[in-house]
Amino acid sequence: MATAVDKYTDGLPVNLRGPSPRQLFVHDTAVTRDPGFMGVLADAQQYFPERALWLAGPQDLVLLAQPLEPAYASYLATLNCAPRYQSVASTTDTPLTLQLLQDADWHLPLRDWLKQTSPVANAGTSALQLNTYCTTAESIELADHIAHLTAYPITTSGDPETTYQANQKIYQRQEMGQLGFEPIPGKIVQVDEPTSALALNSLWQAVCDIIPQTGSVMIRSNYASGGGGNIRLSGCDQHKLSSWLKNTPGDGKYLVEAYLPSTTSPNLQYWVDHQGVSHHILTTDQRMSDDLLSVGSRYPGANQDNQDLHAAGNQVVQWLRDQGLRGMIGLDFLCDQHTGAQHFVEANVRFNGSSYASAIWFRINAERRRLRQDSLGFWQSRRYSHCPAISFA
Repeated sequence: MATAVDKYTDGLPVNLRGPSPRQLFVHDTAVTRDPGFMGVLADAQQYFPERALWLAGPQDLVLLAQPLEPAYASYLATLNCAPRYQSVASTTDTPLTLQLLQDADWHLPLRDWLKQTSPVANAGTSALQLNTYCTTAESIELADHIAHLTAYPITTSGDPETTYQANQKIYQRQEMGQLGFEPIPGKIVQVDEPTSALALNSLWQAVCDIIPQTGSVMIRSNYASGGGGNIRLSGCDQHKLSSWLKNTPGDGKYLVEAYLPSTTSPNLQYWVDHQGVSHHILTTDQRMSDDLLSVGSRYPGANQDNQDLHAAGNQVVQWLRDQGLRGMIGLDFLCDQHTGAQHFVEANVRFNGSSYASAIWFRINAERRRLRQDSLGFWQSRRYSHCPAISFA
């Protein structure tokens, strides 16, 4: 049986890709037009897109928010990581996706790249796939924008509307109930104006209803990305909730769920190729803050051989695959500290935070095998804006 190390020979699992379309990577952080929220992420905006360099194959193109430092490019090349890339941004004050929607000329290098690289022959698939870190309304708009500018067919992880819906937390919660998964106790709250007093009052009422169950609640925005859409409340801190509401992008829909102390928060990564065959890549443990924000990952996790967990993961991936979704899929679970029960949290139909550290590890081990050195069997990452900090053993 192939190990995780064997499955990746490039940033993407290219030996599983088959005749997949070329990938256009735009991996900025959480995309929102809210200037207050983006001010918090100002440092990350210019560096986040560079993470995709570890994931891209030789036929792909990575769009960057700033010119790549020559020393960093040389280091990537030593690990056989030399994808095509293009710096297209004119400022670091705006997320890359929004700049691409506003700039009239950035697509000219893209059109040249499309002309220089022949399409990948694969019946029934587009020859170009937009690969974003977060599938938001803006990234769907960008896919349509690129198709219009280049007159070239483009997809995301599938049909754009299907991709957008499949990444919504409330939709996932409802569908998982249909599949027989027991949901985390909680409520769905929907408001018209997320920053209004009515929204705050509606959420606060739900908090008061749920918090007696475990003493804490988790509130998750239906459609916010990169962990910024989560907040944990352990008491009557209405000011904290109000501040979070003002600074969190979203669509006015929220999950208010009981906070469950967990032993681990496993993340299962799958690759669904364009023939619809799913491949389990690896299982990591997420390193979580008190607010259940991911601050890194470790591999191997405590659930490598948990057959019940992987059976649940296979069931969720099959559901997503049957909707026509392809590419990388990450599944988050919580293992209850008291009961041992495994609770589905969410699915991300995209590369996940641990994907970057995994790709670095795979590339380093590929080089070590070339040098006839033993593979590194363990890694642990910590999130930084420029690149995951990663340690090995």
